[in-house]
Order: sequence, then structure tokens, then C-alpha cells
Amino acid sequence: MMSVPHPFEGMTCSLNMADAYDALIARLKELSVMGEIGATLAYDQEVFMPSSATQARGDAMGWLAKEMHARSTDTSLGELISSCESDDVFGGLDVDQKANIIEARRSWERSTRLPADLVEATAKHQALAQMVWAEARAASDFSRFSGTLSTMLDLKKQAASLLSDGGDHYDALLDLYETGLTQSALDPMFAELEATLVPLLAGIQAAPAPTLFRFEDHGPYPIAVQEAFGREISEALGFDFKRGRMDVSTHPFSSGLSTNDIRFTTRYDSLEPLSAFYGTLHETGHSLYEQGLDQSHIRTPRGESVSLGVHESQSRFWENTIGRSRPFWEWLWPRMVKHFPQLDGVADAEQAFRAANCVGPTFIRVEADEVTYNLHILLRYRIEQRLIAGDLSVDELPKAWDDMMENMLGIRPTNAAEGCLQDIHWSFGAFGYFPTYTLGNLYAAHLFTTIRQDVSELDDKVAAGEFAPILTWLRNKIHSKGSVTTPEGIIEAASGRPPTAKAFLDSLSAKMSKLHGLTS
Repeated sequence: MMSVPHPFEGMTCSLNMADAYDALIARLKELSVMGEIGATLAYDQEVFMPSSATQARGDAMGWLAKEMHARSTDTSLGELISSCESDDVFGGLDVDQKANIIEARRSWERSTRLPADLVEATAKHQALAQMVWAEARAASDFSRFSGTLSTMLDLKKQAASLLSDGGDHYDALLDLYETGLTQSALDPMFAELEATLVPLLAGIQAAPAPTLFRFEDHGPYPIAVQEAFGREISEALGFDFKRGRMDVSTHPFSSGLSTNDIRFTTRYDSLEPLSAFYGTLHETGHSLYEQGLDQSHIRTPRGESVSLGVHESQSRFWENTIGRSRPFWEWLWPRMVKHFPQLDGVADAEQAFRAANCVGPTFIRVEADEVTYNLHILLRYRIEQRLIAGDLSVDELPKAWDDMMENMLGIRPTNAAEGCLQDIHWSFGAFGYFPTYTLGNLYAAHLFTTIRQDVSELDDKVAAGEFAPILTWLRNKIHSKGSVTTPEGIIEAASGRPPTAKAFLDSLSAKMSKLHGLTS
């Protein structure tokens, strides 16, 4: 297969300084289109592709990754970036244009540190590994995945070594998902969370156990009805199905294929509707962010989402901050009864709200409550640190996982599917991704304190299903900002203060203390 030449190849030296910025943006938009093609292939693989197509899809994605890498590291692209960084050009640019240059430089520096053969090998292995992981998870057999995971870990260690530029290897991987994030920042943050969440969990468990309404006692809940219900709620929050769609996959995820093609998936359990419902809320939050990006900056670095941590703040905001609130359930309950008439008369909105906020250790991260969720992330963070440092082998992973879960949450997985095979992330090499989920929780709570100040009668609006003022605030303060500055810079500009864990810990402690009758 032949490589298609890009339109500005060999022309850099002949460009006037005034033309350099426009030439650079044209090149970046071309790379963005190639990224959209890759995202489409990846989405198809997870949702629609037949299993026998794995090898062919790996070849296609490997070639695409190699081609994108070649164009991303082309000498002429580096020269264009340097030209735009000159005082003659950079000084005359506005804040959005400068953001494009800064992000282009960051991407260039990363790309040029990785050899093409490593990029291609990783992309090919990702396609294979995701299919192997799905089969191993279905069979709850880690041995089916261990060799594949070992290869992926080796590939990511090679990349981390090259990206670190002499620094810490795991820090280099963290930076891929949250610019500037390091273990030196995460370690004290997780220590603070652990110091509050572990005793909070213990206090809840020691308190008299409330008699909770159980959705599981009133099933089954037909999948088709759950799908219609989820779609209705997603649309009510603001998701535009003319610009996106909802599907089913083994592990829920969202993908911005292009600005008007935003897709997400969920998964269903016919005996328990909250798992799919909250998965749908979570992915709707991601997708609302993608649909809210400023289309005037389409296919430029400035127009892209700024980080996984900020992305997670949007999903966790709708899933937990709004979706597990009492006003939300006042609005939601009659709609749920309409879809599932077997619930009529067996509970009310208050009972459903309390059921949705049930606290207790669980094996599956995506089904964890607000108190235990970040302990799931801490477990993965500490395991990743050891894997990347070489202090833990892949063969030792299942036992290390089970031991750590027993120590942190007091429960021990009985099989690999509810243990170290439950997440898809390591199958595509996303080491360093998990901490962004916790950042998202903290950012969401931090932002909500300001939203509550800025949106009058917020609880009444939520109870009435008037979500537009909240979405408008997020669109203006977060979504439309794209990557105009750093992740923390966007959160600070939106809230008026630097993000910390305080709002999350204060609000969660107050909520749970009230629900469970705890005293300080």
C-alpha cells in the first residue's frame, strides 16, 4: 500500500513567515482526519466487527498508526512549528492560535521520541489484545490473556523509556493522559483520599444497616426497555442523537469519531437496571463534552478535549453529582416507573434515591459506590507502578490484585473476571489512565460548588428536569474551552480557584453521614 503525500511536503522553506501558521494548521487538520479514521476502526472493532477479522483489522490499524507517525514526525512539520514559535509569528497570534502551537510542539516532542516500528507494533498488538482480553474475561481465565498482556507491557515499557527523557517511566505514561501529572502529585492526593474514605467506609459498615429497596427483587428488566429508558434520559440531559448514537459493548466507553459523530456504549443486566443506567449516564457525560467542543476550532489541537481528567469530570458529574442526588431521583422515578411498571407502588423516589446510594465493597469498579470507587483506582495505580517499575510480573498480577482488594475493601475476588480481568484498559496499553478517574471525581465536585453559586434554584431545576442551565454552564466554562490552556488551568478559570480534593471529601462525607446517621 502506497503512502499518499501530504499537500505541503517539501514546501516549508518557500513559505513566508505569515503563511507558516496556516500551513501548520492544514497539516494538523490532515492528521486529525487520519485520527478520525482510526477512531472509527477502533469503535467498529469493539461494537460491530466479527471476531475473525482481528488480524486484518490489526494490519489496517498498524499501517494507519505507522503512516500517522511518519507524518507527525516529518521534518517539515517540525520546521513549521519552529517557524510559528518565532517572535515574528507567535507574537501576532491570539490565545487560541498560540494554544495550537503549544499543543503541536508537545505532540511533536512526544512523537519524535518513538520509532515507527514500535508505534506500528503497538497498534497491531492492541487490535489483537482487545479481542484476547474479551475472550479471557468471558471465560474468566487469566492464562488466556497473560502472554498477550506481557507483550503489551513490554511495548509500553519501551515507549515509557523513550518518552521519559531520563525521568521516571511511569510519570511519562501519566503525562499522556493528563499533562504534567506525576506520582509526586498523585501519592499525597491518594493518601488524603485513603485517610478519609477508609474510616468513612468503616463507619458506614458499623452503623445500623438500613432496610433498602432492592431493584433486583422486582426484575426482570427487558433489555429493549432499558435501552429505550437510557436513551430517553441521555436525550433529556442534552445528548443530540442526530450527532451520535448508543450501542452495546463488553466494556462501556465513548468515542468522538468526529465533531458530528459522537458515540458511546453501555452494557445490560436483565436482573438489575442501575448498572446499565449509571453506565449510560457516565458515557453520556463524556459524549456531552465532545458535542460541546467549539466547532470553530474543529480538527485543531485547540478544539480537542484537554485531558482525560477533565473528560472524567464530565462523566462523573452527570453520573454521580447529579445522577445520585435526591432532586434527580425526584424527577427520574416517575419516568422509571413508566418504563418498568412492576416498580409502581413498591417504592418511591426517596427509597430509590437511597438504593442508588447504597455503600458497600464490590468487586467491579464500574459498579462501585462513591465511597469505595477511588479505592478501586488506588489499587490499579499501585499495581501499575509496580508493573512499570518491574517490581511485579504479569504472572504475579492476579494474586497481587486479589490480596490488595482484600486489604483495601475486605473482599477477595473468586475469579479473574471480577478481579484483574474486569477492565479493558491494559489490553490497549492504557497504563497511566486509571488515575484520571479519580481526578474526574475531584474536578466534578470542585466545579459543582461554583455551579451551585451560579445557577439559581439548582435543586428545583434538577427536580423539574431542567438540565439546560447546567449544561450551558459546562459548555461555556469547560466544553468550549477545548485545550486553550492546561487541564488545571481550565478548572481554575471555571471555578475561580485551583482544584483540590476538599470539595469532594466534604460533600461526600456530609452526604453519607446524613444517609447513615453518622456523627463526626
